[in-house]
Parts: sequence; C-alpha cells; structure tokens
Amino acid sequence: MKSIGYVDVTPEGYNGSMKNSIAQQLDEIARKINEGWLDSTAFWGGAGVVITDVEPSPSEPGFYPDPAVVVTPNAGELSWLFVLLRDVSIALDDYGVWKQEFFGRLAAAAQSVPSDTDVKLLLLQVIRQAYEMLGMIEIGMQPAEFSMIILHPRRLGRGVNSFDRGELTTFYASRGIVLS
Repeated sequence: MKSIGYVDVTPEGYNGSMKNSIAQQLDEIARKINEGWLDSTAFWGGAGVVITDVEPSPSEPGFYPDPAVVVTPNAGELSWLFVLLRDVSIALDDYGVWKQEFFGRLAAAAQSVPSDTDVKLLLLQVIRQAYEMLGMIEIGMQPAEFSMIILHPRRLGRGVNSFDRGELTTFYASRGIVLS
C-alpha cells in the first residue's frame, strides 16, 4: 500500500535524539493519521501478539501461552502502527521488561473495535492506549506500579478502555485533535 503523506516517525528520522516527549510524538502520529496518513506492512508477530486478517487454527496446548491474536481486515495498517509505536517506545528504560504488557494492551484495545469500523478509528483507539501506558512510563512509574506483570490485560481486558467513538472523540479533542 502506498503511503499518504509519509513522514519518517522512527526516533532517528522523526524525533532526532528523542527531543519531543512521548505525548508529543503520539500527538503527531494521531494528527497525521486523522488527516489520512496510512501505510501497511507485513503482519505483526512479536511481544506476545499476532495480528492477522484470518482466524488462526486452534493450537495444541504447549509450554508457552498462545499469543494474543488480533483478527482484523486492517491487519497491515494495524501492524504498521505497532511498528511505529515500537519505534517510539523502544528507547524508554526497561523496554524489554514491559513490552509484552504494552503490546498486550494495544492488542486488547484493537480487539475492542468492531471489525466494520473505519481503519482510522481503529488506529486512533490503539494510540489512545499507548498514551496511557507510555505516559506512565515516561513520568517514571515502574510497570509494577500500574499493572502486575503476571496479569495480562490482553487476557483479562483489565485497564483497557472499550471502544466508544464519543469517548475517543472527546479524548482527542482534549489533545487538540478534532476527529474528521
């Protein structure tokens, strides 16, 4: 899929040496997506999350838990957003410790969006969850202070807002972004 208004948002290309806060980076990504900037990439598989456009076959029980699976017709675009959010967050302290919690929450946010919802709203719902967790990390909270690592929200839905277009509109309006 061809990019619309492509801007490199990787820390090196977009935010030279992380000069902007996480919230500012997320605002910029959300603003551009709201204006129609979309791209697509190979389907995401990592940090305990798989994004696909078809239901997976049941797997045999094994030692490791199955990943959270997000099935959406917008799997390429959602995977692209996961890559962007990985690039925004990877330089934060202890990324390796909390990345499964982070991407699990993003997956739970994506799963809350009905499959017939516009792709832009799907992506903005996921970014909304990123604001919450990355904001807590950026101000110095440890993952154990806002979530016990053993409790996976992608399994329980704990601490992840359900999709509500009105609430999403209000949230972004508070950030100075009027959803179109």
